[in-house]
Amino acid sequence: MDDDIKALRKVPRDFESLRSTIIERKKTMPKRLAQVAAFALNSPDEIAFGTTASIAAASDVQPSTLVRLAHHLGYEGFSDLQSIFRERLRDRTLSYEERLISLEETSGEDEDANILSGFISAASQSVNRLAATIQTDTFARSEFEVSRDGDRIQVARWLMDKPPAPFHKQMGDFPDGLNVDRWQIAHFGPPCFVKLDVGSAPAGSGMRQATDRGSRWMNMWNLNAITPETEKTAHYFFAQAYNFKLDQQWISDMLRVQVRDIFLQDMAMVKAQQINMDLGPSPVVNLGQDKAWVAMRQIVDRLIREEQQPAKAA
Repeated sequence: MDDDIKALRKVPRDFESLRSTIIERKKTMPKRLAQVAAFALNSPDEIAFGTTASIAAASDVQPSTLVRLAHHLGYEGFSDLQSIFRERLRDRTLSYEERLISLEETSGEDEDANILSGFISAASQSVNRLAATIQTDTFARSEFEVSRDGDRIQVARWLMDKPPAPFHKQMGDFPDGLNVDRWQIAHFGPPCFVKLDVGSAPAGSGMRQATDRGSRWMNMWNLNAITPETEKTAHYFFAQAYNFKLDQQWISDMLRVQVRDIFLQDMAMVKAQQINMDLGPSPVVNLGQDKAWVAMRQIVDRLIREEQQPAKAA
């Protein structure tokens, strides 16, 4: 009997343990608790990002039901339970970096092919996980605009008057039913610097023309600064900034992990591309969406030629 009581009182401190506990107890839970517990397992990001009010509305229960569920599972309150869902995002059991390390340590007859295949698999897993949160597939199909000012290139994507992505909705505190205008603007400067401006604002807020988007609505920025070291190696510097919920450390920790994974994907692709280039020249087929990339290459090629001319003259 004592062992049974002790087992019931054991509070899960990681997501997998919590998931197992909910599945095990679900049949004996009161109807409303079982309902919100099922919602939590099906929509863990909503639990991590949401407020008590927004989660209750999404799961069609009263806010007090969330507190009751937390107490039923042995937690001090809903915020204690919610921390498990946030930890799930912040501390994944197998990070992208660990997968890359394991790939580097893998040996075989065709090592380059094995690594390349592994990179693609690892990147695919991370991209799919992130896409589910920020709906990158829908955004990628939106129209894009390319503009140029001297050697500076801008690529802008806008998704107008659409429901916000889950992450943007929660971080921007957009109410249910509100559509937003969403943007992703990339700025290129030679030789290899790229700055991203990403965000959402209520539809019709005039964000296309605004010069102070970051001071009013949900906005993120990051910088990519690749600095060559040798003919085939480079340093990849990056930075990330955002303007929402700055008092919540867990968000900073979560974004740090996600952004690191994204840049590790870039690193993997750069290395895979170098392997491909080492195989020798091959025909290049440029598509319509490569317009900005072609312009960037032309700028860099011109700067290289201009840099080499004085050396040849000397």
